[in-house]
Amino acid sequence: MEENRRRESKRRGENRDGVGVSTSGFYAWRAKPESERDRRRRALVPEVRRVFEGSRRTYGSPRVHRELRAEGLVVNRKTVAAIMRDEGLVARPERRFEATTDSQHDGPIAPNLVARKGTGP
Repeated sequence: MEENRRRESKRRGENRDGVGVSTSGFYAWRAKPESERDRRRRALVPEVRRVFEGSRRTYGSPRVHRELRAEGLVVNRKTVAAIMRDEGLVARPERRFEATTDSQHDGPIAPNLVARKGTGP
């Protein structure tokens, strides 16, 4: 069984860890300098987070993108969406105001025990 597993992994080009990358390829990748795209995206993460938190966590990627553009940052909407997804930033809808007072009821009105007239100080 172990022999079959080894043979199958060799056929798929995987190394012994099952990653599919040679050891030398991994270390070559690790030694490469960070790309300009990665640097720019890493710099955008705090900006996206700042706008998102400033909206009390209610803005989704289109509105975060709009705010960043209004601040003069050149950024793609899909990049903002990807950053928010990678960072786990999920917008929650703002709660709507719901009136709970029913002034048109037929029930009894409580007596004014404090005898206030409804005027301010």
